[in-house]
Amino acid sequence: MQKVFHNHVQQMVRSFMIRGTHGPMQTLLDWRTYGLKVYYNTTALGHVGWIGDDKLLYKDMYFTMGVFHGFVHGLVGSARELLREILYISPPTTTKATSTSTMDFPPILWSVLYNNPTQGKKGWCFLQDTRTRWLVKGKQWLIQQLRSEPAMQHQFIRRGQVQAQLVAQYLTRVARFKEKLAVAIHITGGQPARAPELLSI
Repeated sequence: MQKVFHNHVQQMVRSFMIRGTHGPMQTLLDWRTYGLKVYYNTTALGHVGWIGDDKLLYKDMYFTMGVFHGFVHGLVGSARELLREILYISPPTTTKATSTSTMDFPPILWSVLYNNPTQGKKGWCFLQDTRTRWLVKGKQWLIQQLRSEPAMQHQFIRRGQVQAQLVAQYLTRVARFKEKLAVAIHITGGQPARAPELLSI
C-alpha cells in the first residue's frame, strides 16, 4: 500500500527532527539549549544608575523622581478625563443643577477590591472575583445609561440613525484610554501586570 504524504512527513520528522536521532536537527537543538543555559547564567550588563538621591540614569536617558511622579500624575489625570468622555460623566466640579444631561459615575469600593493571583482560567479578570462587591451591574450599566440618557444617545445618533463615523470616533477614544490604562498598570503596580488583567484591558 502506498504511503500518503502525511505518513511521509511523519517519518521524516521522526527520522531527523527529534532528539535521539543524532542528526543535524538534534545538534542544532543541543546548541540552542547550551546557548540558553549560558544566557540565563550570565550576569546582564547594568543600565540603571543613580546620581544623588533623586536622579535616575537609564542608558542615555535621565530624569528625577519628581519628573517621574509628574508623568504618572499627568497620565492618570488624562486617563480619568478620557474615561469621563467615554462614559459621558460630568466633572466633579459641576453642580447637580447644571449636570442634568450627564451621568454620575457609580461609586467604586476601592477597599474591598480583591484579586486571586493563582487564578489561571482563560478570560479571568479581578472584576470576576466573588469577594469583590459592586453596587451596579457593570456589564449592563453603560448600555442602560445609553438607553436612558438623551445626551449620550446624541453622541451616536443623528436624524434617528446610528452614525458609523461617530461610533468609530468613540471606539478610538476607548482604545486611547485602554493604552493609557495599560501603561499606568505597568508603571504604578510595582511589577508587570498579569496577562489576564492586561488582556482584559
